[in-house]
Amino acid sequence: MKTKENSNIVDALLAYIRDNNLKAGDTLPTAEDLCSILNCSRVTVREGLSYLKGLGVLQSAGRGRNIQIAAIDPVQSFAELLPIFFMVSHDIADIGRLRCEIELGVFPAVISRITDAEIKELEDILDQNEKLLNLDDVLSEQLVNLDFFFHETLCRISGNRLAESISHYFQVIQAINNPNKALRMTPEIRKIMESVFESHRAILFAIRARNVEAGLLLLQEHLSGPLEMYMDILQETKR
Repeated sequence: MKTKENSNIVDALLAYIRDNNLKAGDTLPTAEDLCSILNCSRVTVREGLSYLKGLGVLQSAGRGRNIQIAAIDPVQSFAELLPIFFMVSHDIADIGRLRCEIELGVFPAVISRITDAEIKELEDILDQNEKLLNLDDVLSEQLVNLDFFFHETLCRISGNRLAESISHYFQVIQAINNPNKALRMTPEIRKIMESVFESHRAILFAIRARNVEAGLLLLQEHLSGPLEMYMDILQETKR
């Protein structure tokens, strides 16, 4: 944990790395040399180095005492922080809006990257939606999960791992906020989900036509509604 006692040394170490243009694989001076360079005690330097190792910024090199700059994958590092971000958020609607903005941002990449096999994958999801809607004993959670799976698949197709992670964790948070996952379908929820899946069909039509402009308009209209829809579903499940 970063405390007041070690925050200054951490900032000083990061400044040293930045000012000396050190890259992944470069070796830091020894702890003793850093004491002289940064004008601080050995204990303080070790605390700062330990903290940065814990963050994955630094790593031990070989069997010696050398410390190197670690190779950091920014997307992976950010994705690993997502569960913490989502858990401390107080408003699921805020998370939903973030997810919507990111999904709209990566949608053009979906159009440019999607393959025939991936179009078939989306079609299969929608066919499964239709089959479930025709069942009398379908659970609301099953349909909501398929809705999320459709959007998570779009993000995966875009090639943006961060967007895919955010879409996934939004589903996790929605599940946590739904205390009655086994709720049977009600006419109100069925109507909501039918509207959702009709929008999915229209979006997929635009994707097949490789029409970015139409797809974005449809997706934006679709995403502006589900936040309120999911809030309605959550209220239904809590009754």
